[in-house]
Amino acid sequence: DSAYQQRQSNLQVRPPKPQLPSEVPSAAPPRPSEVSFPEAWQRASGGWITMGDGLHVGGQAVQISENQILTTLSAFRSSGGACQLGGMRLSVSLVASDSRQDLALLQIQGGQAGVPVPLSPDGPSNDQTLICGDGRNAGRYLELRSRGQTGPCCAFDGYTSAIDGGAPLINNRGELVALSLPKPNWTGMSWNLAIPASACRSFIESHPVGANTPPNIREMWVQAIK
Repeated sequence: DSAYQQRQSNLQVRPPKPQLPSEVPSAAPPRPSEVSFPEAWQRASGGWITMGDGLHVGGQAVQISENQILTTLSAFRSSGGACQLGGMRLSVSLVASDSRQDLALLQIQGGQAGVPVPLSPDGPSNDQTLICGDGRNAGRYLELRSRGQTGPCCAFDGYTSAIDGGAPLINNRGELVALSLPKPNWTGMSWNLAIPASACRSFIESHPVGANTPPNIREMWVQAIK
């Protein structure tokens, strides 16, 4: 029909956008293989740190990255901030602290650092054998027996040589499973408490490297007085 005229559509058709490949999340690094306890301690001993010097007796600590050290706040206070790695003194500064969990994160200021100890993705299980360094005899380690996690802490049979805590408890992969707390004052008890690796990881991740964390004035005064 000559009177019929086709209406023009107002619909604008756009060409489809090319689909970009989705980002594949980076895979987690493979865990170290299971080895004997002497070999596991050999792996971890490169990051085992003594807190204190001839004038201050503290606890122990563990290196968890190229320039960071994890220990207890009690060990940091009693040691006056002094750290030794393989008999060599390290210069450190306090990055963050948590008095509720008794944790302290230290930054290595120059100097030669040791070998970082990886954190275990698994918590300590019941009746698991763990090892830690013997501060009274370099090169040796002590065997402990984990009693599993109870609430925010985990218990283990036996004592470490770190009176003020900070001793890294290592599994048969050379990983940090827990960080020992100061020795209790209970008499007749042979067990102690530790902070599991999951809580240590949360504390570390909440204070990333390079973050502008305001200085803890109270801890600076405590360190200066000691």
